[in-house]
Amino acid sequence: NCEMPELLIEVARAYTPAGAEERRANVWSRGAYVLESARVLRANAVGLSLETTVARRGRNDKEVAVADVPWISGVAAADDDGLQRELLQIANALGRPRDGAALLQLAIGRGGWRLPRNWRLNATPHPRPVREKFYTDVFKALSAALRMADCPARLRVTVKPPELNQAMDVYRGSTLLEMIREISILLATQGPALDPASLLDSPAALARLAEATPRGLNVRVCVQASMGQGVMTGLPLAISGLRKTMEMMDWKAAAGERLEGLLGSSGEESGLQSGRLFEGDADERAAGG
Repeated sequence: NCEMPELLIEVARAYTPAGAEERRANVWSRGAYVLESARVLRANAVGLSLETTVARRGRNDKEVAVADVPWISGVAAADDDGLQRELLQIANALGRPRDGAALLQLAIGRGGWRLPRNWRLNATPHPRPVREKFYTDVFKALSAALRMADCPARLRVTVKPPELNQAMDVYRGSTLLEMIREISILLATQGPALDPASLLDSPAALARLAEATPRGLNVRVCVQASMGQGVMTGLPLAISGLRKTMEMMDWKAAAGERLEGLLGSSGEESGLQSGRLFEGDADERAAGG
């Protein structure tokens, strides 16, 4: 309640009767109905219980109401880690992904997450251990999504340390390519990482887990193909040299190598065997483009 009051108000606006009433009452006169605050009374396996405080124009007293907000995933949060994941999903659904860092710092589940103090992110290029920590975190997050039974066909990963933030003057495209290479090779060789919390002591459970463990995926990293025809053929400036740069890197994907066919271009036939296919793509454009 103290750490994230703005997020709780947005949750109340989106998922409680008070939020619906605020939208209706303010259609003709903005400020006639103001949702001033919201706080969590309790959180359990099925959702949140919110207490909202509302001020109406012309009235001195405040209206207080209590409403239940079910988890948007429709799945019960079995433990504190599940509760944290549900809160992250709500923040993303409300278009507030930046609140994710604050949610991870809450003392629930495996909370208390902090960036190490000795990372020195103002030094560019970042030291390799720092870059690898970001790559590992992205791989774990992507693995968790790919392990889900209802994983959508298209995913988007947002990661913006200084070297991957195109709005900053220290943006480094080679860091983006290095991250894509490391994650692609891991997915192609060993598949999505397992959740350590799912490793049980029971031999039978471990045997079932081993049988269900995903093997290497069919991975293809795609670069946008040339657009237009004839003299109008070309690519956006931001990616015009991207394919050449990628081909200079070691992807273990040359003819005859283990990951042959890993690199591709959007629009071309995959040429891969049937089965699970993970196709990687990355936005590479100037900030504001």
